[in-house]
Amino acid sequence: LQNALDPSGPPTKKSRTRDKSEVKSCSRVDQLDQCKDCKAAVARIEGECPECRSANIRRKNDSKWLLAVRNREELTTLLDRVPRVVFLLSDYPNYDEGDWNTLRFQVFEIWPRHPRHRHFRTLIENYFQNIYLPHINRNPNKTPAPKNFWPNSFQFFMCNPIRTFLCIATDALANPQLDVREYVVPTVDRNTVLPLPMPISLLRRNEQRALRQRIDDDTYHALETTGLDEDQRLSLRLRDTDHAAPQARSYRRR
Repeated sequence: LQNALDPSGPPTKKSRTRDKSEVKSCSRVDQLDQCKDCKAAVARIEGECPECRSANIRRKNDSKWLLAVRNREELTTLLDRVPRVVFLLSDYPNYDEGDWNTLRFQVFEIWPRHPRHRHFRTLIENYFQNIYLPHINRNPNKTPAPKNFWPNSFQFFMCNPIRTFLCIATDALANPQLDVREYVVPTVDRNTVLPLPMPISLLRRNEQRALRQRIDDDTYHALETTGLDEDQRLSLRLRDTDHAAPQARSYRRR
């Protein structure tokens, strides 16, 4: 890929070089479900368990991005040498209705060196300093699990992700029809692209109370529809959600 890169952050039209982005993929479309009775794996399009024929299926929607930093060199690479982290997400927009025939594909960008995305740096640095290193000191033979980065989570929105692609696929199982709703071409200055608004429902009660003290009722109720923009979430603080856990299987950084 060719992209416009600015050494200080997001790309501008005047600066172009070969792309060196880190790409992370999260697919909830091909995620296997599980039979609640016999615990066998069940494909998303299967209406019953192939082993015991039970219709008691636990549908999963918890796939996430994994961010592995296993030494200071990898920490420096991710935060200071990689100009952009591209997050690919495929999921079901109508998951709650059990609609497996409509798919959604999205692409998000985070630029680790840009002040707009400073919370991403904090998340990775906190993971390395407070989770990875202490765990290695206690259990040098066990590799800690990578940092979990959950789509549509509080931490995700706090990093001010920029969505550069959105596509909806309807009738995906029989006659797929693609509807590209958003596409930001590589040469567009990312400073002009607004981050996704944060749903106010992600805030905890104490965060909602603090927000209501700063704005009037009409503005607050408007945010329930529009979400918090980049400026409105400046007063929010990152949460401490890191917990050490041994890595269940091998992981290779790509």
